[in-house]
Amino acid sequence: MANEWESAAAMLVITKDNLDSSEVTRHLGIAPSVTIEPRNDRSFKDGAGIWSIIVDQSAHKSTPGQIKILEDTIEPIHSQLSALRDNGYSVEVIITGHVERIHQIPLDAATRQSLYRLGLPVSFTTRRAPTDEDAFWAELGI
Repeated sequence: MANEWESAAAMLVITKDNLDSSEVTRHLGIAPSVTIEPRNDRSFKDGAGIWSIIVDQSAHKSTPGQIKILEDTIEPIHSQLSALRDNGYSVEVIITGHVERIHQIPLDAATRQSLYRLGLPVSFTTRRAPTDEDAFWAELGI
């Protein structure tokens, strides 16, 4: 079987054009891994402000393990996340990693069900070569 992808991370990403990170932190009652103020010259998320919780390989080696940690973090604040969505914030889960040749991201039924239970949009992003988005996250040390 092929290896799992490299530099994997599961992220809760909250964005809004005029995002105030301290307001989001207060509303959710938990600290983010990273916040980024809105900036029109940034291509990622069209320069919107970003508030994010990132679970990477330092927390768990496998992607399903990272997703479980993220689910356990999101579950207690689900109603607060819904309120943010109702107020025009984008709230999503992004699962990302780098691949070289053929790699897999094995997700068993329980992991897929946990993503479904979150009730949030989920995207998977793989990259072969660094892009502007990769450079953006690299600047943050991720």
